[in-house]
Amino acid sequence: MRFLFKFLVICYCSSLTLYGCSLIPKAQSTSEVSITESAKSITVKISTPSTSVSGSGIVIKKSQNTYFAITNAHVIESALKGQLLLQTPDGKTYSAHKVPYNFTKDDDLAVVEFTPPKELIYEIARIGASGNMKVGDRLYASGFANESEEAKVELKITTGKVSMLTKPLVGGYQIGYTNNVERGMSGGPLLNLNGEVIGINGIRKNPSLGDPYIFIDGSNISEELWQQMSELSWAIPIERINNLTLLSEKNLNSLAVNNTILPVTIKK
Repeated sequence: MRFLFKFLVICYCSSLTLYGCSLIPKAQSTSEVSITESAKSITVKISTPSTSVSGSGIVIKKSQNTYFAITNAHVIESALKGQLLLQTPDGKTYSAHKVPYNFTKDDDLAVVEFTPPKELIYEIARIGASGNMKVGDRLYASGFANESEEAKVELKITTGKVSMLTKPLVGGYQIGYTNNVERGMSGGPLLNLNGEVIGINGIRKNPSLGDPYIFIDGSNISEELWQQMSELSWAIPIERINNLTLLSEKNLNSLAVNNTILPVTIKK
């Protein structure tokens, strides 16, 4: 009788599995959990004290007790005299300042620095190579979403895939991807399946202001291509950090080529 009961239970559970059901909710894979934790540990919130504007950043280097975070130039452009607030992954807030670095003039990039107490240690992002990407690769976008002044600002991590790789648009944007990037996530990291940062978020889907889809070299964009671009989020390849002193020795070794121009691959 006991054997018959076990047999029936096994058959019942097997039938649930066969029909797409499961008695245990499907959890994130070990890889996804690792990437999520990595994104949480390197993404910071950057805001200006004089306005309600906020964005995100990526911790990319430590020098003595000072940390450096890269973000979009448009995230901090409204800061008065470069005064900023930076919230670290542990919820602590520090005074931060813009650091002068000579990026390519067309790139939407900026660097800020902050100095926490010596006993506090923060993670440094691992840098990958965006030039190794191909259309269809899975991506994770992280940032502090701030869709409205009333909404609570919180870290959000979205999944998607590479959909388009182009020559540089104004701002240095070259990676088009399907992840949703909300207001406030600009400046946050775009990570690959290894948990490495391969880009910096910066343009949301269907932007309401301006026309961000302009090639730096001045070449024309067809109406069809413009429409395809507008349906994607866009990031700046991490290789466009053209001042290598920003990166730790470990991350310098990860970058095979500086200022890589990605191949043009248009989604059909």
